[in-house]
Formats: sequence, structure tokens, C-alpha cells
Amino acid sequence: MDVRFNPRAQVCEASRCEDSQTGFLSFAPSANVFYHIEWVSVVIFTLEYCVRVFTCPAHRRLAFVITATNLIDLIAWLPFWFIGAAQVLATAAVVVVQVGYVRHVGEWVRQR
Repeated sequence: MDVRFNPRAQVCEASRCEDSQTGFLSFAPSANVFYHIEWVSVVIFTLEYCVRVFTCPAHRRLAFVITATNLIDLIAWLPFWFIGAAQVLATAAVVVVQVGYVRHVGEWVRQR
């Protein structure tokens, strides 16, 4: 993979990211272990939080969720899911734009 740094733009540019498991720049092989550990631990913590909330009596659920310790738990794993959802939506938007472009080019070719 060819990665260049442009000091004026202060951004890294990657020529290929599609072989990356995360959708971004590829990790070193040893770092992939931590990627999987992060996924497993966030899924476990999310499930555990949901179980705690839904086993709480219905009339006390809101009071339970807004306690300090539960808000800290929520803040710990919620950004992970927001970032994941944003990546999925961005990928879907790119696909929609590409399909729309292909469709537009197809209509232009048919008119010629």
C-alpha cells in the first residue's frame, strides 16, 4: 500500500484501502488482534447493558438509566456503534451515488 503525507494539507492519502478489514488504512497483523478484541468486548458490554436495563422494573427504567454509573457505561460503548453506523451509511451513500452515475451514463449512451 502506498501512503503519502502532504505537509501542506496535513492529511494522509492512501492509494488502496479496499483490502483493509476495517475499511480504513490496513493495520499491522498484530493490531488486528486488538480490533477483534474491541469488537467482542463492545458487543458483550452492549448486551450486558441492555440486559440490565430491560430487567429493571418498567417504572424505574429511566431513573436507572440516568444514574452516573449507567451513563458512564452508555458513553463508553455508544460512540462505537455511532461510528459503525456512520461508516455503513457512508458506504451506502457511495454505492447509491455510483449506481446513479452508472444509470445517468447509461441513459446518455442510449440517447446517442
